Amino acid sequence: MNEMILHEGGLEFRTTDGEPRIRDLDLAERLGYERPRNIRNLIDRFRNDLGVCFTVEQTSSALGGRPGVEYWLTEEQALFIVAKSDTSRATEMLKFIITVFVAVRRQIDRDQQALKSLPQRLVEALLLPAPTPDWERMFQSSLVKAICELHGEHFDGGQHPRWMASTNRKIYDLVFSSPIGRTIKERNPMPKHGSNHHQHLTPEAREYLAAQLKIVEAIARQSSGKIDFWRRMEREYAGGMLQLSLGA
Repeated sequence: MNEMILHEGGLEFRTTDGEPRIRDLDLAERLGYERPRNIRNLIDRFRNDLGVCFTVEQTSSALGGRPGVEYWLTEEQALFIVAKSDTSRATEMLKFIITVFVAVRRQIDRDQQALKSLPQRLVEALLLPAPTPDWERMFQSSLVKAICELHGEHFDGGQHPRWMASTNRKIYDLVFSSPIGRTIKERNPMPKHGSNHHQHLTPEAREYLAAQLKIVEAIARQSSGKIDFWRRMEREYAGGMLQLSLGA
């Protein structure tokens, strides 16, 4: 993949082989280093723990006549260095690094989708195996299995039981028990395959929904039966205010 330069959170990121990286000096400045280049001593000290670091040769003028390299760190490497930096901003920066790297990866995904040409999409549609239905991607097999067990049925994977459609709708009704959820229902009052509620959500909201379905799965595994499951679901979600944004 060609190198990309992206900006997020006031920082510059470069991608190599699809992997976003942050510059060592930018990281040092955010950590509060008085002399940002000192972070390179820390990187050199933990070179064996970091593995291979991507470097860029600097011109002599950039270092006042001294040759050198700058390090571009992956998320894992950046988090490691932040944790080892022992600065007052380290804890804050750990959370910040995770947030900006997630945002950068979303940028990369959007850019890759935008760059796909129509002929390429047609080739994929004609030659590649049909993708798993969107509905089934949202409701993972482990969740379906847990719900089936509440109904005394066994699920080994594959196509979801047909009766799950009504259960799915009830789960959506509870997870979407907020003003935004009611708006979705008004726009799409009869959800069905190809026109489900979650298809009206932005990618960020879909990620949030996927996380909620993990909670639903945990509730299902803690429940003694389907009646207990729905009681627990109502306690968890009824009247909830889930701030999910609609897609365009």
